[in-house]
Amino acid sequence: MNAKESNGKYRETTAPVREPGGKTMDKRILRKVVLCVPALWLLSTGTAPGLIPEPANVIYGTLHIGGQTAPDGIVVTLLINEVPIAYYTMGDNPNAPGHYILSVPLDALDPQLSGTARPGDTASIFVNGYYTDIDVTIGPRGQVTLLNLDLDSTFNIKDLTHFAAFAVYWLVDTCATMNHCDGYDLDKSGKVDLVDLWLFLQNWMGESP
Repeated sequence: MNAKESNGKYRETTAPVREPGGKTMDKRILRKVVLCVPALWLLSTGTAPGLIPEPANVIYGTLHIGGQTAPDGIVVTLLINEVPIAYYTMGDNPNAPGHYILSVPLDALDPQLSGTARPGDTASIFVNGYYTDIDVTIGPRGQVTLLNLDLDSTFNIKDLTHFAAFAVYWLVDTCATMNHCDGYDLDKSGKVDLVDLWLFLQNWMGESP
């Protein structure tokens, strides 16, 4: 809005915003209020840094067992301090046949979120619940690491049947009405998830759950 001054020139003015009850508020003040309220809320809750996710660290490569490409359904899992951090089921990505892709979530802030890694952590690679004797150091955020896994024919993947069955029930959340997903809902939570995967990995002999 322009107001005419005594000298005949016009000057720019800010139109007030009328509130209920007849009160007015300068637009500039209103704009500042709108911008500040969310910031104050974040600071008061102490959650502002945690709302910004860090780029994941990616580890990928081919998986061969006894010179042969690993079949679909085999699961590659990354563990840190015996806690599963990331997993990949061979065949999940049709654009990457014969490859595994582990997307490792990072969290550099305290307190660290469960199920995350930090650069410099040492992680162990398991295939179908068996330790491969291969460890990898987690790199910085956004780093992509090529790590081809070439396991010899003596590597013991002796119970693909059970693991394939586990994969069938993966993330099914109606286990309570399905005999605990034929026993693969190991913690009987009603869903086959990472907790069940970790419990399953404890079964080194490949026996049915």
